[in-house]
Amino acid sequence: MTTRADIEQNFAETFDAINAISVNEEPFPHMYSDDIMPLQLFQALTENLPDNDSYLFGAYSGDKEIGSEALRGVIDFSRPESLERLPEEIRGFWSDVNTNANITGLANCLIHKFKLSDRLAAISEQKNYNVSARFFLFRDLPGYELAPHTDIGDKLATLLFYLPTKELEAGHGTTVLKAKVDPPRQYSDHKSRFYREDFETVLQPEFKGNFFFSFLPCDNSYHCVDKISDAVKQRDVLMFNIFLR
Repeated sequence: MTTRADIEQNFAETFDAINAISVNEEPFPHMYSDDIMPLQLFQALTENLPDNDSYLFGAYSGDKEIGSEALRGVIDFSRPESLERLPEEIRGFWSDVNTNANITGLANCLIHKFKLSDRLAAISEQKNYNVSARFFLFRDLPGYELAPHTDIGDKLATLLFYLPTKELEAGHGTTVLKAKVDPPRQYSDHKSRFYREDFETVLQPEFKGNFFFSFLPCDNSYHCVDKISDAVKQRDVLMFNIFLR
C-alpha cells in the first residue's frame, strides 16, 4: 500500500528530477523528459485511475469549437465534489496526491525552472495578485482533438504527466507548434483557437508512460492535440496548472 508519506517523498524526488532538466527556449520555453517519476508513484497513479463515471465529459471549456466536447473528461481536484465522485477505494489515494505539500512543491519547482520570481515581483509592484495551483485528471477518448492555442491568460505554467500503462501506450502527446504565417488565422467563433494548417510541428512526443512535458504560456506558446485515432482506447494525463489572478 502506498501511503501519503510515500507519495510526498516520491513527489519530492520528482521535483529533483525536474530541476535537473534543461529548459528549451525555442519556439517557447518548455521542457520534457522520460521516466520523470519514481516507478512506485507512476504505478500507483495508473493503478488508481478511476472509471469514466468519475469524470465530467464536456466540462472543459475550449473544446466546443471543434465539436469534441464530449470526448475529454476532467476531474478538477480543487473541487470537493470531484473527490466525492470517486469510488471510495481510491478516494483516499487521490486525496494524498492532492496535498498542500505536493501542490506547493511542484509550483515552486516550476516557478524556479521558468524563472518566474522576477516576473511575479514586478507584477506585485503594480497590483495585488493571487497565485494558485491545482491538479487535474484528464481522459481523452478516440476522436478527441484540440486546435492550436497558447494557454495565455491566467495560466502561469502548465505541466503534464502522461499516465498510460504499457498496453495503452499509443498515438501521440501534446504537439509543440511554430506558426508558418504571422499572424496565424483564428477561428471566427473562438478567438483563442487557430487553424492547424497555419503551423508546423516542432515536437510531437509519443504518448508513453511516465513522460513529462511542461511549458511557459506566452504569446507564441502554440500547441495542440492532433486528432486521437480510433486505435487509441484512451489518453490519461495528470495535469498541473499554476494560475495568476
